[in-house]
Amino acid sequence: MRLKTILTMLMFPAFALGQSQREPLTAYWLNDLDLKTATMYDPLLVITCVPLEQLEATANLPDFRKHVGESQAAFSYILDQPAIFLETNERDSIWNQDRRPVKPFTGKLVKEENSVTMIAYGRRYKITSASTADVIRLLRRPEGTKPLHRLHSPIGGAERTVHAIALILEDQAEPSLKGGSP
Repeated sequence: MRLKTILTMLMFPAFALGQSQREPLTAYWLNDLDLKTATMYDPLLVITCVPLEQLEATANLPDFRKHVGESQAAFSYILDQPAIFLETNERDSIWNQDRRPVKPFTGKLVKEENSVTMIAYGRRYKITSASTADVIRLLRRPEGTKPLHRLHSPIGGAERTVHAIALILEDQAEPSLKGGSP
């Protein structure tokens, strides 16, 4: 329990220092709504510690790259982001085509007449809540169950990050989901 508390403080220092209660992590699947650009590698898995409605407002957070080198910031502060995302292959495995499996996520919620969608990276996505059990399974077994030819390991270079996120999700999960093996 102590390790999980320390990891949480390291991962979300704003919550550890300024708030009495840490915000839980929430995960969503984003499916591309445009059939021309949708691929089997969608959906994106977004993990956030803020409500989706507030993601756009968090884009004005301090840019840590001003204080450290560009490449160091990409690895050192990824878990300080309000939301991160991983690309998946049919929700079965993590797809890592650029050696950066965990990336900062920005997007904005768009309320339309009959639905709510997310606009991110020039695309419009349908939002679906992701179950904690599915996310923990994906993080614990990022290679998935379907055989794929890969250029890079599913979580190559982000093993500690993915493990830390899984620990936090397990900590906030129901007792039946806790204690998964790496």
